[in-house]
Amino acid sequence: MVSTIRFASDDFGAEDGATVTDGAASEELHYFQVLEEAFIRLRGAPLLLSPADWRVAQRWRELGIPLDFAVAGMTEVFARRRERGSEDRVSSLRYCARAVESGWRRAEELAGPPRRSAGPALDTGARLQSLARSIPAGFPDAERIVRSVLALRGDAAAVEAALVTIDETMLERAAAHLGSEEKAELDRWLERRLDSLRERFDSDELAGAAARLRSRELRRRAKLPLLSLFSPQAETGGETTSD
Repeated sequence: MVSTIRFASDDFGAEDGATVTDGAASEELHYFQVLEEAFIRLRGAPLLLSPADWRVAQRWRELGIPLDFAVAGMTEVFARRRERGSEDRVSSLRYCARAVESGWRRAEELAGPPRRSAGPALDTGARLQSLARSIPAGFPDAERIVRSVLALRGDAAAVEAALVTIDETMLERAAAHLGSEEKAELDRWLERRLDSLRERFDSDELAGAAARLRSRELRRRAKLPLLSLFSPQAETGGETTSD
């Protein structure tokens, strides 16, 4: 996917008006991470989503379901559960699949192209401000990352695509600044977590789970936000209503 985004002139070597090309694999991983974080927040407890859940997310992306629509649909599912007084925990993204997919089909039938909206238009500026405030001041290159986030311009889809690259760079910075003992401890933590997954995941799935677990734990230890317009740290930015 190619998105033209305006960056700060010193943003990780990008120049003003640069065109950023994001790999499909990175955008797919980001799409899943946003859904996973939203699901965990709605569920109220941490959970590693399964390969079957990954396939649900892949299907949503192939159907062209935007993140705002998917997250809004998931939120509605959990709201209805609360209204019914359901107390058992939901353990799979598949629980939301029917509601999200049927809602998207109805939206397509009613609105047709171009892109359907899940509801109120996102105030991208306010959300970017919230994301910028959530980046720890003492983090390496924090000022440059903040400037990069605040300099983004464009519609929500283009801004979200650019955030993928900035988020990856931020995590790379976090990994690069780990001390040898910190890195060894993170590796030991990851091995302990993977031990419980080896019988449930094949080798490819286990590798994917390892990468997601490492990124999530690295993010947690460094107190870093998920740089997405749909992350909890961005949502405090609020929304505006559409005309």
